[in-house]
Amino acid sequence: MAAAIAPRPQTLEIAYLRDTFLGVLTRSEECQVQLEALNIGGKPGVQLQITPPVPDRLERAHTLVFTWRGHQCRGIVQSTRQCQDGSLQLRLELQ
Repeated sequence: MAAAIAPRPQTLEIAYLRDTFLGVLTRSEECQVQLEALNIGGKPGVQLQITPPVPDRLERAHTLVFTWRGHQCRGIVQSTRQCQDGSLQLRLELQ
C-alpha cells in the first residue's frame, strides 16, 4: 500500500537518463511532483505523479535522480503510466 509523503505537488529538480541511438542521454528538468512511498517486491520504492507540463520523453527514462528533504534519491523506473489528466505516473525501485 502506498503512503503519501508529499500529498500536494512539490517542485523538484529531476535528472533522468534514457537510452538513445547515440548512447545514454542525461536531462534535468524542474517538475511539479506528488510522492508516495511504495514497497516493490519487498524493496523500497517511490511513486512520482508528475503534473503537466511533463518534460519531453520523461516516459522513456530508465533512471531518475532527485533530492527530497536533503536526501539524494536514485531509482530505476519499474513502470510508467500516462494519466487521463495529462500527468505521468512513474514507479521507481530505489537504489
